[in-house]
Amino acid sequence: MNDTVLKAHHKSWTELSINRPAKLNVLNDEIISALRVELEAMALDDNVKRVFLTGAGPKGFCAGGDVVSVVCDSSEKEKGHFFKSEYEVDQLIHNFKKPIVALCHGIIMGGGVGLVNGCRVKVFDSHTLFAMPEITIGFFPDVGSSYFLNKLPKKWCLFLALTGGRLSSAMSHALGLCDYIVDQTHWDELKDSTCEQELIAKCKDLHATENFSFEDYSDLDVIEGMKSIEEFHSWACVYSKEDSANEWIKNSLQLYLEGSPLSAKVIWRYFNWARNKSIESCFDLDYKLGCLMLEKSDFKEGVRALLIDKDKSPQWMFEDINCITQDVWAPFEDLFN
Repeated sequence: MNDTVLKAHHKSWTELSINRPAKLNVLNDEIISALRVELEAMALDDNVKRVFLTGAGPKGFCAGGDVVSVVCDSSEKEKGHFFKSEYEVDQLIHNFKKPIVALCHGIIMGGGVGLVNGCRVKVFDSHTLFAMPEITIGFFPDVGSSYFLNKLPKKWCLFLALTGGRLSSAMSHALGLCDYIVDQTHWDELKDSTCEQELIAKCKDLHATENFSFEDYSDLDVIEGMKSIEEFHSWACVYSKEDSANEWIKNSLQLYLEGSPLSAKVIWRYFNWARNKSIESCFDLDYKLGCLMLEKSDFKEGVRALLIDKDKSPQWMFEDINCITQDVWAPFEDLFN
């Protein structure tokens, strides 16, 4: 067993814990491979009735995929091989016949969200931070998010995908992105449940109700009627300067305005295309789009600026949405037709 994924078996359940805490449990080839091997084995093991998925260390469940390795990969493996393997594991979790329970604390972003979303029961600690912030590195929210975020109202789907807005546990629960909020001190009680029904009952009993009002975010209603990314961009530029604006919306829009304009256009087109598409179609386009963005986008520059040189000054290909040229955009548009 690879020590980047720890395995603990107790009677009828098994816990798989991503064990790369110094790197916020970001996913690499070794972790993805180990998860696949273990899940495939447990699917055939009659002694395993439930699986718990956790992340080691105090800071978070998983901060995403190891995109530094992805963009710097000089091996002779096929282009986008990490995406292919990652998405296959995500779909393995989605289709798993036995209950997989995600117990999440701290940071859950990107690839971590991909693992969690397919689990039958999603439990967050009260201090969990959930986000899909790929626009900040010149990429797009992948790992099936074009499918599951599209289960939300259009305004929330597009806003979260375009901004990478950070969601608290209370916001995540209100939006249906997690099932229960249970403090970590009670997680052993959940694990010791004798069956899935008892586990759900305990989750309900231990669920920490937190105040959240959608009325506080009614300024997002305007997104429902928007027809283009240019319209969203114009609204973002104006709203982010309003003194009376919702602070969380303003902070999220700042992430959008600092992100890659090309990514913004890709995200808008993709997430509108994906509405009512199957999860298989979304994962298929995730892979095709990921491979294209490795070659013809701001992805490498975003990773350089944020995670390699850490100067936080990416030199995006285009100054804003309106500057994107047709020759650059054409290969992306082809994927949606």
